Amino acid sequence: SSLSSEFIQRFLPRELQIVRRLDHKNIIRVYEMLESADGKIYLVMELAEDGDVFDCVLHGGPLPESRAKVLFRQLVDAIRYCHSCGVAHRDLKCENALLQGFNLKLTDFGFAKLLPKNRKELSQTFCGSTAYAAPEVLQGV
Repeated sequence: SSLSSEFIQRFLPRELQIVRRLDHKNIIRVYEMLESADGKIYLVMELAEDGDVFDCVLHGGPLPESRAKVLFRQLVDAIRYCHSCGVAHRDLKCENALLQGFNLKLTDFGFAKLLPKNRKELSQTFCGSTAYAAPEVLQGV
């Protein structure tokens, strides 16, 4: 399906700006963006041939604790790196954690935001997936 024009104009340029500045072993690399004659957008990305964590658990059952620890550590390393670069991902979920062998690769920076240095206040904008949101966020607390 075609992407909405709002997404193409608002979110895609920001996503590309962000992913081009990130260089970490646990963040998927985006090599290039292409637009076809009919307006479809294609991202040329690093291959994560083993799918995402959601499908891995759905089809393979619970992860052994030792495997879960390794993946969680890699996710934390990727998030820590993003934060050190002034980037908030804002859509962390199992579907955005890709698997490449024994390595986790964080992807989908469509809702990511560059944060100004020395920013003290939190974002007041909800974004991401409601299925993963805390109840108090959904209740507006």
